[in-house]
Amino acid sequence: MPRCLGLDGKYNQFVGTCVELDGEDVMRMVDSAISVTASTFKKNIGRSAWDWLEVQLGYSDLPGLSLASDYGVSFHRSQYQGQRCYYCRWSAIEHIFIEG
Repeated sequence: MPRCLGLDGKYNQFVGTCVELDGEDVMRMVDSAISVTASTFKKNIGRSAWDWLEVQLGYSDLPGLSLASDYGVSFHRSQYQGQRCYYCRWSAIEHIFIEG
């Protein structure tokens, strides 16, 4: 079940990660994705969801490194189960957000 992570972004519902979701749905999402910038991703999920994600991924414990500046992270827009979504790929794991 998606979790709302604030009201400041349109795509503020965290669906989950590729590890816990249906693999076929995730593969379709990845296959049709386009890359977006970190700032576009952040604008669409909202500051609250962005801050939550940074804490979940451990950036609050890494001075000098942030989600936006980590060269190993990519940001994308796609469709997940027929809904527009934004996701980031961190350590080869997709973190998926849909419209709230």
